[in-house]
Amino acid sequence: MTEMESPTTRTVPGSTSGMAGGSGFGGNSGAEGFSPMRAVLGGGFLAASWTWCIGMFLPVYLLRDYGVPGLLAFAVPNVIGAMAFAFFFPTPESSRRFVARCAPAMRLFSFVTLAFQWFFAVWLAYSSGIMGGRAIIGVGGFALMAILVLIPLASWSNIKRVSGLSGVYTVASTATLISILLALAWIGHDSSVLDIARRIKDVGPPKFTLSDAMSLVPACVLGFLCSPLLDPTFHRVRQDLPGATGTMAFVGGFGILFSMILGITLLYAPLVLKDAGMGLPGPSSLPAFLVFHVAIQLAITITLHERSWPTGATLSQGVSVGSSRDPLRMDDPPISGAGTGAMLLGVVLYFCTMLVAIRTPLGLNSERMYMGFLSFFAVFVPAFVIASLVNPRAQVSHRVGLALLTGAAAGYFYYDGFILKEPDSLIYGSAIVLLMPGLVGLALPRVPTPLERV
Repeated sequence: MTEMESPTTRTVPGSTSGMAGGSGFGGNSGAEGFSPMRAVLGGGFLAASWTWCIGMFLPVYLLRDYGVPGLLAFAVPNVIGAMAFAFFFPTPESSRRFVARCAPAMRLFSFVTLAFQWFFAVWLAYSSGIMGGRAIIGVGGFALMAILVLIPLASWSNIKRVSGLSGVYTVASTATLISILLALAWIGHDSSVLDIARRIKDVGPPKFTLSDAMSLVPACVLGFLCSPLLDPTFHRVRQDLPGATGTMAFVGGFGILFSMILGITLLYAPLVLKDAGMGLPGPSSLPAFLVFHVAIQLAITITLHERSWPTGATLSQGVSVGSSRDPLRMDDPPISGAGTGAMLLGVVLYFCTMLVAIRTPLGLNSERMYMGFLSFFAVFVPAFVIASLVNPRAQVSHRVGLALLTGAAAGYFYYDGFILKEPDSLIYGSAIVLLMPGLVGLALPRVPTPLERV
């Protein structure tokens, strides 16, 4: 057992060690044994919560720049890193202890995630509806997204009262199913999309070589192994589904369902590139069926991150497993102003990017802003996680500060690699992200736990 998982809290009377606390979805699954239905719904929830604008569009740029090796460098660590979460946190208690020590960073993670999704959503609506000349598709997709966001947020408590917490998982799993059905409808409409080899060949050769594509691997491995650890929706599932049920939710959710979503992206990536031609690939090139797929997944990601928000309680406040002050409560905390702030930030950043791109010669465009968002998950998140693993008892503010310093040190190399397209720089940037928080983190002062103060 690692120090991050060491017992530091007392179980309150009436709570059950190893359970999710309360009467939530799977709250007694440890006693009931493996539940296939709960595992399936948990997998659908996870696939929906992890289908961001990264998995739905970054492969387009990777295929253009690095070809199929770039796609593999992205997809393999993505799926394996997400599945590995269940083994890194084998029990709900191990998840709670991590959350208790990392809640501020997890809130920042969700805030940036929300802003990123809103940035892409406005890009999708604006480019599809106006620049792409498909106003009905663009506005319709965006309106559908807004409805799918607002209705669950407005009626979430009603869903819980009617069907318990399982309703939350059913809504998310339904979103995953709808995306798969939309893809099947698209394939049925045009079966030629399955001729991937020919379509990739039609796009033309990638800009970079195989060795350049291998430069992506360290950054992708660090990002996709560490990002799930700060994702509140992952912790929510692990705390709701202990034991084999939760583990199979992660394995099936990412090994099967999320992999199918990535497969959908692979199908339309060559079409987007061919439609863009020599221009800048953007969501305006998405096939009509897929506009709704992207809108639905953006909506459910935004919804789930709004409703899986760490309360900010810390171990130093004497939080007990299963108590009402659990650091990641399963009773859907009220919507915070942070969600609205993230929405405004994403919208403002998009239009500021457009304004700067039109009026100045700085070279800023939507693709570069998109890559800028990615740098948070490629630099800050791994740096914070590594610092937390090597010194879990360091003050969270110190670990956040170290992650920011690491970002400043590695930022140039990631900018050179992702924005200026110099892949070799990513190796140096990844080395800094791995070594700096790992070495400096050991020197951070430790905060004694409540039991050590007694």
